[in-house]
Amino acid sequence: MEMEIKLLNAAKGSVCELREDYQDFLKHCGLTEWREGHPRYRPMLDFCRGHYVYDDYKDLIPKLNAEEMANMALCLCHQVDKALSTYIERKDREFTTEGGIRERMTAARLGQRETQRQTIERQQQEIARQQQEIAALKQEVARLLARLRELESRSR
Repeated sequence: MEMEIKLLNAAKGSVCELREDYQDFLKHCGLTEWREGHPRYRPMLDFCRGHYVYDDYKDLIPKLNAEEMANMALCLCHQVDKALSTYIERKDREFTTEGGIRERMTAARLGQRETQRQTIERQQQEIARQQQEIAALKQEVARLLARLRELESRSR
């Protein structure tokens, strides 16, 4: 999980760099970055929010000019950034509460060892009980043999 979070943060950083590249492109070319209030911003945002696969864009892309394409890419970068941020936060919470794979494996090993310890303890208790039973049976056999010898000696 630690590595997953690190890689997700690297992906998030890459998306942020890409977003900055599109912003620089717009600025360098003297094009407008569409923001809240721009007449085309809200329709583009609504379209991007409802379309998640390349097939939704493949027929549209050839029809877009540089400004439209860069603004759509920016919008998608913002959405991916938001999605990654939300996912990373969730993974951070999971890691905090559940730990990473190493912690879970350690907990599993410790749990297994505790189970083994309890099994060994029960077996040792059972062995001790059986040893007491054997000792009692030996005493009973010795008593019965003594009684048998006594009876044999009287009968002679």
